[in-house]
Amino acid sequence: MASPLSAAVNLKPVLPGHVLVSPKRVVARFAELSPEEVSDLWLLAQRVGVALEPHFGASSLTLAIQDGPEAGQTVPHVHVHVLPRKAGDFENNDEVYDAIDAASKDAAASHSSGEKLDLDKERKVRTPQEMAAEAAELRTLRDLRCPGFVGEGSRIAGEYHDADFEWEEVEEEGRAAVARQLREWAEWQAGGQAGLVGGPSTSSTRRSRRNRRSREGTDTPSLSRASSDSTTDTTTTTSSSSSDSNGSLEDCSEAPGGGEREGASWERFHATHSQARFFKEKRYLMLEFPALGKEDPPQHIAEIGCGCGSALLPVLKANSTCRVTGCDVSPTALGLLRRAAEQAGIDIQRIHTFVLDASLPGEAMTSSSSSSGSNGGSDLGIPDGRSSPGGSPLAGLEADSLLLVFTLSALRPEEHPAALAHAYAALRAGGLLLFRDYGLYDMAQLRFPGSQMLGENLYRRSEGTLAYFFSTQALRELALAAGFEEVECQYARVQLQNRKNGTAMRRVFLHGVFRRPAAEPAAAA
Repeated sequence: MASPLSAAVNLKPVLPGHVLVSPKRVVARFAELSPEEVSDLWLLAQRVGVALEPHFGASSLTLAIQDGPEAGQTVPHVHVHVLPRKAGDFENNDEVYDAIDAASKDAAASHSSGEKLDLDKERKVRTPQEMAAEAAELRTLRDLRCPGFVGEGSRIAGEYHDADFEWEEVEEEGRAAVARQLREWAEWQAGGQAGLVGGPSTSSTRRSRRNRRSREGTDTPSLSRASSDSTTDTTTTTSSSSSDSNGSLEDCSEAPGGGEREGASWERFHATHSQARFFKEKRYLMLEFPALGKEDPPQHIAEIGCGCGSALLPVLKANSTCRVTGCDVSPTALGLLRRAAEQAGIDIQRIHTFVLDASLPGEAMTSSSSSSGSNGGSDLGIPDGRSSPGGSPLAGLEADSLLLVFTLSALRPEEHPAALAHAYAALRAGGLLLFRDYGLYDMAQLRFPGSQMLGENLYRRSEGTLAYFFSTQALRELALAAGFEEVECQYARVQLQNRKNGTAMRRVFLHGVFRRPAAEPAAAA
């Protein structure tokens, strides 16, 4: 999980814009910080400095740590001084360090030894109103808001696209791509590495060699049907709209859920991208699924495989009365979601999260709960670290809507029924399952080399996670088998333009809305 940090304006600033960056965990010496805390501390100091320098008309920065009493540290809580610098602000440049020492001693005057650095205790130099005003001003700076962060800097989409072309237009190219992948896979199997029999391109060969090591020992399902049954479904929609915000290429790598064998890959993935800058908010969801915007009565919206919050955060921003429940196989991802919510100013009491492996059936399920609120999740009826024999730990959530957004594609096909069973259990009678994922013959599918093919429409990415591409027929059969009623099930076809080279990119996603019946079917006698 990312380290909790704070950036605070100084009680007695050495120069205008003097800010202190510190870990919230009380640590006396720099050496006591964990590697993650060191990284996060300096990343935040960098971000703060980038924002402060132009805001205060500076041309340079001083970043300083006083590590230990002999170095001038007066309060035993590690912190970094960030000072915007201008030409001539000190006659002798090294005088800045004497000034930092003097300011530190002033700030420590009313603190006893061993006490946490608490900037609220010393108010003699600047009033609380002055400090609050400066802090509020600095919080508005663009670089401090970090618009690349999943919870910052984006508005709800103004338009939604789902019919930029007909699905049949990509079907022929898709069939040809799958046939090419099958040939490459056969060559890879027969030759020991792709390219020895002459089929794949140079780039595919390099990818194949790189991925062969990760696939050794993998039982590869039969590929003989990879272009048969599921390709016969040509369901399309003729509705039109006009935004490119619902098909960004970031979706090519996102599927925040994970299966029993895939969970470790997703945990590593989110830990690697621990600044949460990899994903963009799915701003189009409020237009794709109008039920998410209902405010009266207040809605309970759940998500399986919520990741770092790229779906739930825009919902929380747009619907001020809703509360959300999110679960994911990655604890790091859930920490990123909470951090993003705090940074966006969202009331954390509206958010409940817990770790859950949705690929496991109910009888094998263990749920560990870590609530953002004070009730530890018990108010939602979710077991805390207990198995749930014969049923789903999500039963009793009584959610009005449940999102499955780029989650099911991260599981193996044999694990899909378990995830849908959990979705069914989490919904109230009449509640809606809102589904979006990769569609058959999406551009991302066509780009895979054959060596990354694991089965029918199933691939393994280079970082180890899975990608499955759904036909409308496959999703419809899964949902109906789980007990849902179909409301909508169609391909969403989005054409994007590569701004750099002008190339058209055809994305195919699968959009679905399914309802848990208002009246449960009678049990068989």
